[in-house]
Amino acid sequence: LLLGRGGLLRPGVVAVALGGVVALGALQVGSFDAPLVLLSLGVATSAGLVVLAVTGAGTAAMVVGGLGAFVFVPQLTFELFGDAIGAPATLLIVGLLLVLLAVGLGRARRELTDHGPPTAEGPS
Repeated sequence: LLLGRGGLLRPGVVAVALGGVVALGALQVGSFDAPLVLLSLGVATSAGLVVLAVTGAGTAAMVVGGLGAFVFVPQLTFELFGDAIGAPATLLIVGLLLVLLAVGLGRARRELTDHGPPTAEGPS
């Protein structure tokens, strides 16, 4: 993922997507052994991919990060709360994630259209 983001692997979109899938897949496989720690790390990695996408990595990181959030958040919620309130808590948390994602994308898009893409010379 980092090599694709840095431009050392081409095409960058494929490198970012595959790097994110490999990172999240490794956390998913490892979560069978230490579920709470690795599921939390999976949620953080998914959030990091979404933030990376908003800051300019493109839609590949957004897709992988969004899918990772929809995989890891319900698992982490059921791990923390059990079956008693797991399903309602999962729906609430995933709904809040969608709202935050929409607000973040809206703000990022508005800033890009208001100020234009960043240039090498600095802000205009």
